[in-house]
This record gives sequence, structure tokens and C-alpha cells, in this order.
Amino acid sequence: MITSGVRVRLRQWMLPKEFRIPRPRLDGEQAAWAQGLLAAYDGAVAELQAAAAHRPDAEPEDPARIDTDELARAGTAMWRAQRRLAQEREAGPNSGQIAKYMRITVRSLKEALDLDIQDHTGDRYDPGQSLQVLEYEDVPGLTQEVVTETEKPSIYFRGELVQRGQVVVGRPPNR
Repeated sequence: MITSGVRVRLRQWMLPKEFRIPRPRLDGEQAAWAQGLLAAYDGAVAELQAAAAHRPDAEPEDPARIDTDELARAGTAMWRAQRRLAQEREAGPNSGQIAKYMRITVRSLKEALDLDIQDHTGDRYDPGQSLQVLEYEDVPGLTQEVVTETEKPSIYFRGELVQRGQVVVGRPPNR
């Protein structure tokens, strides 16, 4: 199977030399940014692999074999990498491809491990929710309490909460 990168390069070689488009080169700052993002991604994948490693005495399908604390840390690292990528999308020419890989990884985790990572930013806040409110702030123009920022996502593993989300809640000024 030919990967899309190889396919693109082959297609370029089919064109006359004057019509070939050179591969984009990253400057030092862009390369450092991409390396940092890939390192965060690799770290998250390594943490997930460590979390999924089973104990020798456990059955392969034993849910107790997965360290949910490590899984929560890895899920948080994935969420932060995705968020950073979304914020710095214009910083590098390959960020779209990296974002695609991140989406595929998160979707695979959701399907394979039944891992759900929830960002609450923009959601209506209800005091009965399983969230840790770090701060309340008055926000002009609000008519109800809304999560204005998620510091840590809520993470559910096989339907059970393994990490409570940490949020900042905006509220109408006269409360």
C-alpha cells in the first residue's frame, strides 16, 4: 500500500521539472513547535500503552488491570495536545495533518477502550454536575451560569468517572 505522502511525491515526479512544487520546509521555530507537539503526542501514546499493559496475573479482559489514574493522565495529555493544536493551527503548515492524527487517536481510544474525554467549555453549568469549580467569575451579558474555561477534562472509562473535570464558571454579574 502506498502512503499518501509517497503518492504525492510520485505525482510530482510525473510533472515536468518546472511545474514541480517543492515540499514545504519548516523554519526553526515551526520545527520546534511541531517537535513539541509530536513529543506531547508520543508521551500521551506511551502513557496509554503503559496504562493498557496488563499485570501477569490478570486475564486479558480484566478491567481491573488498567490503571485508571494513568489512563486519566494520558487522556488529559491528549486533550491538552489537541487544544494546543487548535489554538496554534496557523503556526505550521503540517498542523492540519497532525490534527487529523490526533482526532483518529482519540476516536480509536473511544472505540477500543470506551474512553470518553469531555471538554466542558461553553456548556451550561448545573451545580449537580460532577465538576470541580476552581473559580466563579462575573461575566457581563450572561443570563445563566456557563463553563467559560476547562482546566482539566472529565474522563470516563467504560462509563465510570475516572477524572472529575476542573472548570471556571462564568455567571451573571448580579448574583
